[in-house]
Amino acid sequence: MFHEKKLKARLVHHAYVVLKDELRALASLARYQWFIILAALLFLLAPLYLYDLIPPKRIVIASGTPNSTAEATAKRYQAFLKTAGVEAELRTTAGAVDSLEQLVNRKVDVAISQGGIPFDPASGVVSLCSVEYEPLWFFYKGEEGALNDLFDYLQGKRVAISLRGSGTRLVVDSMLAFVPQEMKARYDLKEIPTGEAINALIDGSIDGTFLVGGYDAGSVQRLLNIDGVQAASFSTARALSKKIPHLEVVQVPRGTITMSPPKPNQDLQMIATTTMIMAHSSLHPALQHLLMKGSFDLYRNGNRFFERAGGFPGFVDKSTPRSEYAEHYLEKGPSALEGYVPFWISSFFNRTWLILISALALLYPIFKLLPALRKMLFLTILDEKYEHMYEIYLKLVRAREMDVKRDALKEFAELEEEMRAMWVPASCYESLGVFLNSLELLRARISAHFKFVDGDLIEIPDPLGRLTREIFNKTA
Repeated sequence: MFHEKKLKARLVHHAYVVLKDELRALASLARYQWFIILAALLFLLAPLYLYDLIPPKRIVIASGTPNSTAEATAKRYQAFLKTAGVEAELRTTAGAVDSLEQLVNRKVDVAISQGGIPFDPASGVVSLCSVEYEPLWFFYKGEEGALNDLFDYLQGKRVAISLRGSGTRLVVDSMLAFVPQEMKARYDLKEIPTGEAINALIDGSIDGTFLVGGYDAGSVQRLLNIDGVQAASFSTARALSKKIPHLEVVQVPRGTITMSPPKPNQDLQMIATTTMIMAHSSLHPALQHLLMKGSFDLYRNGNRFFERAGGFPGFVDKSTPRSEYAEHYLEKGPSALEGYVPFWISSFFNRTWLILISALALLYPIFKLLPALRKMLFLTILDEKYEHMYEIYLKLVRAREMDVKRDALKEFAELEEEMRAMWVPASCYESLGVFLNSLELLRARISAHFKFVDGDLIEIPDPLGRLTREIFNKTA
């Protein structure tokens, strides 16, 4: 037991000595080869400058109209971002088109929009992902199942198609573009905001209204649960999805609203766009990374009414440019650091891992060479000290004035002080011993030929000239 304790004590002492030696090595390196440390720091700090490490703490999200799917989605992201320390301001807009326009004009940082809205690809706006389907609903007053041909039904009816700039209006206009002009001329289409249109349908001021929204949207739920108001099935939904590329077919099963009596009394076929999370490509990559994490947390395992093969989030609208960071997140998934470090560090590593690994690959050989480098640097410094010692010797030998010799002795004393303060690598003790022997030899010879009397330097005559024949003498 005693020997074990003694061994442990020795190991601890050895570790302390090694650590102390390493710290002194760094101090020596910083003092004499500071340019190496500066180059290494610049190399390591370059990614921080190039990749903008710290993201902003506040963003603005265009959230669409009140009680819409976009607003509900924006509120989910707002709550999620708050948990990560990012404040999100929600800005109400006239609809999906208006939200996207504000994003294009850089008035907001993120927009909850929908697929199929045209915009200039050169604007820098990109899609982070789609998170859910938003079908186009048509609500009307009357008997359930009475509407078999939507386009024929619209003739002579007062129908709200929402305002320009809304997502509903965009989908309705895309659909009505395939209706013959003579039939469309008999439609009584009214540009009414969604909220007013719902009230107008309930009080009988209009006969029907179009509405784009998820099944859980407040406006959709309100109309689904009003007696006498029915949701139409689009009998040509599959054909419309072929004609309008960004639309897909979704279904509301029979009995979804009530089981008995079943409402609707038949499966409803509808066309649907998707809720899209849009951002400008200049949005800080860490925030794009965080929004993608939110999309996974909120929608990957969520219980959504309308499911998609492959699930959400995903890229559904093929016409919209994609964020490279979002694509990487969808393909590779969360980084290994996610959940263990702040999101901006995880994002930074996700973007720079190749550079960081390359930096380590370059620095590792340098690290391996450090012991040899330390020895080389010390021997270089030691050579300078040898040169200085020789210069002191020459001054003592050649000088005629005592003041010059006094200066030489002062330099010798300073050289001794420098050697006492110098850090010495463990591998250089032998070289140091040779130098100290030489230094001691010179000091002994100096003591033999000079002495201080009453504070003044006196030179002792040297008839044999032994000082000039010592090992330090070189050809002048």
